[in-house]
Amino acid sequence: MFSQSNPNRIIMKKIYLFTLGLLSSVAAIAQPTITEVNMPQIGDAPSRGICSDIPNASTLNAQTGANYSWDFSGLNEVSTAAFSFIEAADSYWPGDFAGSTHCGITPEDDAFTFYSISNASLETDGYRVIVAPGDTVEQDYTDSEVVLSLPATYNSSGTDNFSGPGFAASTNITADGTLSYTCDGYGTLQLPNGTYQNVLRYHANRSETLSVLGFPAGTVTKEQWFWISADYRFWLLLMENTSDPINGVSSTVWYQKTPNAVNPTGIADVAQEDFTVYPNPVAANGTLQLSRALSADESVQLFDTQGRMVKNMNEATSAVSLDCVNAGIYVMKVLNGNGQAISTQKLIVQ
Repeated sequence: MFSQSNPNRIIMKKIYLFTLGLLSSVAAIAQPTITEVNMPQIGDAPSRGICSDIPNASTLNAQTGANYSWDFSGLNEVSTAAFSFIEAADSYWPGDFAGSTHCGITPEDDAFTFYSISNASLETDGYRVIVAPGDTVEQDYTDSEVVLSLPATYNSSGTDNFSGPGFAASTNITADGTLSYTCDGYGTLQLPNGTYQNVLRYHANRSETLSVLGFPAGTVTKEQWFWISADYRFWLLLMENTSDPINGVSSTVWYQKTPNAVNPTGIADVAQEDFTVYPNPVAANGTLQLSRALSADESVQLFDTQGRMVKNMNEATSAVSLDCVNAGIYVMKVLNGNGQAISTQKLIVQ
């Protein structure tokens, strides 16, 4: 004897299967969320591949939407540089940016950009560009520039006005500008060094007018695209086209070669030790004293502003010789026996 099917049971099974399918679809199109943990941290010095490619605005602006796959695996890399992040208070101009949290150093341009990073936003407070000894371009934004409001996800957008005094070519200037952005796509990003998931794309248009004695002296416009993954810190790829009344039209393209993952193992960060060094600043070719002696399996590493290791020493000692270390700003890391940093700080050699 055959039993009769229960119609309610059949309906419930269909609903169950439909729900599973719906949940699978939602998982497939999950949108990345960018937060403060995806912003640079003090001591980060990612290596960047500088490329000769020229961004095509029309093509890039059509590459938007959900679950997009951007393929930039064929970028033409021509050089390598770093983008180092130090405490704003440890820069050459600590008094000028007392409210900033980070100073980003672009060594190929001798440029120092000051940021305020919080759980609410990434903001630019100003910059310094060393043109020559005794000749520095200065820009302070008394009304800071909100680059990105946090958290950010697909279709996040914003517009911000910024302004402030500056100094260039022995002349006092003022700057007034506007930046508008949209997070216009998310998906997968292919770069020469690998494929990245959970990537959000940011597209911005920026305009800044410089004035001398109240009269406009020129406007610089910039269109930017950058990609950031919820799994890493800092932009994985940046492209921009700039129009400058003095320098004309130029382009910038670079990608991160050594991105820092956001807590990739799920293990709590290694406890940081109150490890001090002195004197700091220290004389070139001098000797650096440590607050305690290293054990035999610990090491000290010194990195310049281009992210290059210039010193690597592991021996049981409380003094580090700086022979052949030139004057400059360095990031000093003390590593334990597992190669984990237990102290990261800035060192000035003069």
